[in-house]
Amino acid sequence: MTYTEINDLFLNNDKFNSLIINNSVSLTEKELKSEEELKDYVPNGYHPAYIGEVLTNDQNNISYTLIRKLGWGHFSTVWLARAKKIEIKNSEVQSNDLKYVAVKIVRSAKHYTETSIDEIKLLKKVKNFNTNNNNNIGQHNVIKLLDDFTINGPNGNHIVMIFEILGENLLSLIKKFKHNGIPTILVKQIAKQILFALDFLHRNCGIIHTDLKPENILLKINNTNVLKLIDLISNKKNLLKILRFYQDFLSDISISRKKINNNNNNNNNSPNKILHSDNFLSSLSLMTISNNIVNNSNFPTPPSSGSNHDTDLPDQKINNNNQLNDRLYNDSNLINAKIADLGNACWIDKHFTNDIQTRQYRAPEIIMGGSWGCSADVWSFACLIFELLTGDYLFEPIEGHSYSRDDDHLAQIVELLSCPNPHEDHDLVNLVNGCSKSSSFFNDNYHLQNLSSLRFWDLKRVLKEKYKFSELESRQISDFLLPMLNLNPKKRADAGGMINHPWLEDTFGMENVFNQERKLYNSGLDMPGWCSEVFHYTLYYNPNRRYNSHRTNYNRHRNNNGSFYYRNNNNSSYNRSYN
Repeated sequence: MTYTEINDLFLNNDKFNSLIINNSVSLTEKELKSEEELKDYVPNGYHPAYIGEVLTNDQNNISYTLIRKLGWGHFSTVWLARAKKIEIKNSEVQSNDLKYVAVKIVRSAKHYTETSIDEIKLLKKVKNFNTNNNNNIGQHNVIKLLDDFTINGPNGNHIVMIFEILGENLLSLIKKFKHNGIPTILVKQIAKQILFALDFLHRNCGIIHTDLKPENILLKINNTNVLKLIDLISNKKNLLKILRFYQDFLSDISISRKKINNNNNNNNNSPNKILHSDNFLSSLSLMTISNNIVNNSNFPTPPSSGSNHDTDLPDQKINNNNQLNDRLYNDSNLINAKIADLGNACWIDKHFTNDIQTRQYRAPEIIMGGSWGCSADVWSFACLIFELLTGDYLFEPIEGHSYSRDDDHLAQIVELLSCPNPHEDHDLVNLVNGCSKSSSFFNDNYHLQNLSSLRFWDLKRVLKEKYKFSELESRQISDFLLPMLNLNPKKRADAGGMINHPWLEDTFGMENVFNQERKLYNSGLDMPGWCSEVFHYTLYYNPNRRYNSHRTNYNRHRNNNGSFYYRNNNNSSYNRSYN
């Protein structure tokens, strides 16, 4: 069984346990090669977990029975498990089923343990943020740590982290649409929710993710109507029936909204039209249906869909953030996008390393050794949204005989965002002057040293000429992305303000939902840690106080000879590395 099949089958399904027990595992040679190596199951290595193993947190008497391995990484293995609360009543031991969870078992080596402890601190900051505070909208769009504890095994002491179960990541969705771009109606939902999440992390938690990319955004769909039909699932044919039902449900919601809005405009990108596409139907199979087996205080869950708020009135402008919370997360037709994997995250006042961000989403100040902060996440976000819309990387540098991969990366950035006379581009000048390694890439006239033959092609033209967006769409999308791609980190637009951009106004299910605390196009320079590490940072951010920086520094390819060429759209290469 695949990860997707497990996610689609296990929820609220009494037949699931017998299905797991009776379903023998037979891995192909290709699948075996993709597993972790047995040589790493040694002291300081992986814990030898097995199906049926019970891991218990003695502090809260919750046990986790491992059901199936979901995956593995360099740091850990991840398992699907069933949680049970152990209680003693009248001298009898009783266990109450709670829900299915994802169990992450970290390798026992000291440096893995230390990294995990840092990650847990970050996750607990997200989890424990005052839920009665009006500023916690984006909290729902960051993955939840449900529990953590340590186990002792034959290979040492292993930290165990318990997470909510989510579905596939955005990279899977990109591949499902064959790198031709995801429908705009879905991209807008994802974009708005991730902006809320980034604003929450940056302003409320003082956290910088540092590795925002499609693999680290996970999806699930909240819909109680689907849960009612989950008992039908015994094979893939019934699963398809469920997905078709869900498609029809979304279409009905779309029609209802349009009637209530009295929207008589002929919109070619209407939700109803796009939701009936075969591509959208097939993409639903990538996403997890939400998990609400038993509500329990030990496992926080989003509010139930039985809300008193009228979610069929999208034109009503919401000014109260508590009402906005209820509205957003009770709206059962929304795709729910969540930022995951805070393993590389850091605090605004404590950067663990300067070697951050996956190559294709790396901000220019990182490449050139400048100071950095929350604004680096915004750069990655803009790159990610372009990729969702087009199926291609915004920047995909390569190494040549006479130039490095960093040289080519900066050249692609300059070609897209700067001008032929770089000394006239004040943002580029400020960037170069503020980075310690800039002399390795730029000369005194702010020209690239190792690449002289540049072809300038601005973002609007790229969208229109290469990806065939309309003139209006190209202008709207470029107007949305460019403020977040400002070469000067100090002037880069912040996530909270970009929530209010006109391109996101008609986001399906989030129409006219704004961030009243932030202004459109404003930079985050009023926030601590926006473009540099902060020292002596006070615990809570005061939005009425102006903060100053504490430091003064801060898809096109080239042949090996430096000449310029375009890649064929059908030749997509997804080599996702940190180089």
